[in-house]
Amino acid sequence: MREIKFRVYDNENKEMLEVVSLGVSHDWPMLVFKNGLVNGLESNDYEIMQYTGLKDKNGVEIYEGDIILNLDYIPKPVQHIVTYHKGAFGIRDKEHGFIPLAVYERPSINIERLGNIHQHSHLLGGVDE
Repeated sequence: MREIKFRVYDNENKEMLEVVSLGVSHDWPMLVFKNGLVNGLESNDYEIMQYTGLKDKNGVEIYEGDIILNLDYIPKPVQHIVTYHKGAFGIRDKEHGFIPLAVYERPSINIERLGNIHQHSHLLGGVDE
């Protein structure tokens, strides 16, 4: 069974938080963070990102909003942003459009997580979208 995990980018404090659980209290979505903080979910306060179930070549978990580098892309490695579209995690490619991340589950695919769109936006110059 695939592990379902989330992380949250706190827009106000500019930090990534690991989510321990999601819940609803009095019809209000609640987040419980690893650091013990419990907070209601305001749409502009947090950016929720789900774990894709995949890890890069170094064993690093890949989430929505991550910037990955496809080292096997020909003629040279290319960066992509991980997105969620029509029920699947994937990347957008200028040449091929939306490519589901399931393609990257093969052991022969060589990808590396470089960072994420919130904390490493300086990497976005080389992204193929």
